[in-house]
Amino acid sequence: MAELDSNYIENSDSVNNSNTIDTSNPIDNSKTIEDSSTSETINNSNDGDVHVCQNCETKFVGNFCPNCGQSKVDIHRPFSVLLIDLLGNVYAFDTRVLKTLKSLFLRPGEMANDYVHGRRVRYMPPFRLYVFISFIFFLLLSIYTQRNIDKNKDTVLDINNKEFLAVAKDDKDSTIATSVKYVDGKIVTSVKDATGKAKVDTSSINNPKDLKKVKDIANDPGAFVNKYLSYFSWSLFILMPVYALLLWGLFRKGQRYYLAHFIFSICQHTFAFIIFIVLLTINLIFPEKSTVYEAWLLVGIPLYSIIGSKKLYKNGWIKTLLKLFFTWFVYMFIIIFAIAIVAYILVLNM
Repeated sequence: MAELDSNYIENSDSVNNSNTIDTSNPIDNSKTIEDSSTSETINNSNDGDVHVCQNCETKFVGNFCPNCGQSKVDIHRPFSVLLIDLLGNVYAFDTRVLKTLKSLFLRPGEMANDYVHGRRVRYMPPFRLYVFISFIFFLLLSIYTQRNIDKNKDTVLDINNKEFLAVAKDDKDSTIATSVKYVDGKIVTSVKDATGKAKVDTSSINNPKDLKKVKDIANDPGAFVNKYLSYFSWSLFILMPVYALLLWGLFRKGQRYYLAHFIFSICQHTFAFIIFIVLLTINLIFPEKSTVYEAWLLVGIPLYSIIGSKKLYKNGWIKTLLKLFFTWFVYMFIIIFAIAIVAYILVLNM
């Protein structure tokens, strides 16, 4: 009996010793506890694969490292796997773009309302869409403007050649025809005698720097226009928040937060640029067929704002129209002021 009791005591002491944590070395104990908790987390996870982060060498289970956040995806994969992933990402991207454009065209104001209520994943980021659309718009506008400049230059040269031949034929002695024209990239007072010579009129310009700027613009108006469009495109990044501020000031009872008004402002500018892209594309392809359809397309821009504002702010039609008319009136003067400022800055920096 005594022998059994001694065996029982020895066994209980060994169990207690195995469950006792050595407090003499707290660092080792904490490391042991951490390792045991990590192994327990790994064992309890549904994903049995243990990964080692290539960035910080932390062992983890799942798709992302809990320490640095890096994905477990290995970039060293066969080309076929990369191609499948790329197609999947493109499909997901295309799906978001289609949903965004569908909401933009068919449900004005819906995107801004969804963003405020946290429904954002279904859409392409509005600001990213605006940057892409505005790039296409200003590119087409630059091409369209340059083509018109070249066309007008050729027309003016042809007209002046005909005038010169007419003057030389009718009166070869002392006929003088004076008119201000833009000929071959120069601002001239066309004083033509029998030989048809012309000289530059610089009497109204006293500053040599100003004279050089005028000559540079006259010699290459296309470069000036392209630079101006580039400056103005950047100014819209300031104008859009200003327009959103106007909306917030008049419609904040319908939407308290500025974010909704800013998203709606981006949507309105994006929609307007898409309409302009359609018009520019048609004019570039069919330059001689400007008809009534252009007016109908342009009418869509204010209609979009009216319908979207009615849906987003939930005001009556009369109140919505009055507030929007006032907003457009103020915003028009802001745009005119911005156009003048951009032109002044551009000429100043030439």
